[in-house]
Amino acid sequence: MEKVSIIIPVYNIEKYVAKCLDSVTNQSYPNLEIIIVDDGSTDNSLKICKEYQKKDKRIKIIHQENKGLSGARNRGFKESTGDFIWFVDGDDYIEYNSLEVIKSYLKKNDIIVFNYKKINGKKELKIKNKKNDENINIRYMLSCVTAWNKVFKREILEGESFPEGYIYEDIYLIPSLGLKTSKIIFIDEYLYNYVNREHSITNSNFKFKDKIYVMNHVYDKLHLNNKDEAEFIYINNLILPSIVDKVQKGHKYNLKQINDIAKEKFPQYYKNKYWTRGLLRKMFLYCFYKEIFFIPLTMTYFKFKFKNLRYKNIKFSKKFI
Repeated sequence: MEKVSIIIPVYNIEKYVAKCLDSVTNQSYPNLEIIIVDDGSTDNSLKICKEYQKKDKRIKIIHQENKGLSGARNRGFKESTGDFIWFVDGDDYIEYNSLEVIKSYLKKNDIIVFNYKKINGKKELKIKNKKNDENINIRYMLSCVTAWNKVFKREILEGESFPEGYIYEDIYLIPSLGLKTSKIIFIDEYLYNYVNREHSITNSNFKFKDKIYVMNHVYDKLHLNNKDEAEFIYINNLILPSIVDKVQKGHKYNLKQINDIAKEKFPQYYKNKYWTRGLLRKMFLYCFYKEIFFIPLTMTYFKFKFKNLRYKNIKFSKKFI
């Protein structure tokens, strides 16, 4: 039976970590390794983890100076021995039957992807995968770049790492992992719970600089052999989030600057082959490309406000244009 290593980065999450560890330690899957990387916590997080370690011999705790999420994940992978790796953030939690559901897919697949829920207080939003189809699989892996709703075969991660000292670490790594293999399976089960915490990184200038860094890495790594895929990553992870954040949160992104960055790398990005479904989608991207920004901004506003019920509780900026 394949061994699964669950790697849990922990940093000052004393209010959340017990629920995470309960969800992991209560898995019935027998061949399980649990690696907790305490990333220099200054609250009671490490103490709580040690209490769980006393009761469960599968738990290994690594303590290190603060290196951020990427550094914790990289250290956890280095210390792991599992055939498959699951990165579970310490403030989130998984379903108690997750590994039982996943186990039958391990032998024949390199990446297992599953549905997840976004938890915001007592509210939850279900995020569903697409159907299993080769083109859809590629699109999904390029656009949904989160590491935690996927389980990876060890060989896929060998020689790879998350970027230490930067956020947007998943954009940096996950798309290229998806392009390394065709053995990707999508499971129509909600196995992961992403907890939307109040205290997260909110400095938009710092975030923007980090995003440009990881996007440049994606370009350097992929554009020669995977030009269309790298272009699609720019659309989904640079252009679209900038529009959404401007609409939802009123972020003062310079959309012309973002457009110029994308054009410099991909002079005709609006023709991307993965962005071909529907006239409205084409118009949305073409108008952004031509710097007619009020059209994609307005389309995004009305989509979220009236058509997409999942976002009915979001408060929109009154000055998004």
